[in-house]
Amino acid sequence: MTSRRKWFGWTLAALAALPRHAAAQDDAGEGSAVRELHRQPLLSDTGGREAIFLEVTLEPGGPSRPHVHGGIVLGYVLEGRFRFAIGDDDARVVEEGQAFFEPSGAVHRVSEAVDGKRVRLLAIILLEPGKQVVTPA
Repeated sequence: MTSRRKWFGWTLAALAALPRHAAAQDDAGEGSAVRELHRQPLLSDTGGREAIFLEVTLEPGGPSRPHVHGGIVLGYVLEGRFRFAIGDDDARVVEEGQAFFEPSGAVHRVSEAVDGKRVRLLAIILLEPGKQVVTPA
């Protein structure tokens, strides 16, 4: 647990120094925003994948529509509480400081802020070649 926190802390510190890029995402839900922080080509042994770093802000009362990401998603809750479910799994709440995972091609069907407060996430998508970051499910 400590090494994971150190890794995320290091990653966040590195991201703070990067230029910010806007990223539009219609599937984020009303009043929500997705901001692309960085794109990083990965080593050749990853099959041509690239890492997309996104900051996702979900406002209360604005759940996202079901969607699929074009690669593995590693997520970390920066602020708030996040209700999350993929496929037929029961929805669960991921707390601030906790991480979540989505396998490539999984339908992300529940994604919303809870407790009437916004939630901020860091999502790192290991995008497969030729795939879109997000598509409607």
